[in-house]
Amino acid sequence: MIEDDAVIREATGIGLERLGYHVLGAEDGLEGLELFRRLQQEDPVDAVLLDVMLPTMNGTQVCRQLRGFSDVPVIMLSARGDGLDMVTGLDAGADDYLAKPFDLQVLDARLRAVLRRTAMRPFDDGPREDPVRGPERLDIDPHRLVVALDEREIHLTPTEMRSC
Repeated sequence: MIEDDAVIREATGIGLERLGYHVLGAEDGLEGLELFRRLQQEDPVDAVLLDVMLPTMNGTQVCRQLRGFSDVPVIMLSARGDGLDMVTGLDAGADDYLAKPFDLQVLDARLRAVLRRTAMRPFDDGPREDPVRGPERLDIDPHRLVVALDEREIHLTPTEMRSC
């Protein structure tokens, strides 16, 4: 999460961690790009939450730079929610745009949506596995990032799925 407002960054991070996400934060665009590049070498980032109004480099510039070397899902967050700002963010390469203040459940739903779309992209790392059917009605579908127990679906992030 690249957000210059420490209160928003920390509160959103705590809320998302309670929902099962692992959140790392940066307070400006340059720091965010450096953190992203470092993490991609260690444990790939599943998605980026990106504030539009940032010091050193604004969110639109950060998004354009990210798109130069990564197709990671990006959700832009901004206090500026007019149509032109949204179009600018989406044209810069963002996958979604959410105006502040936002509801954490809405952010969670949008994150799950972009992560599902990412999981459906073709991979170049070999053949895909079929869904796994386990005992006691446990099903694991790595393509959709879903684990189901007794037909009750639990959506996972790509990082959570890798640990299954």
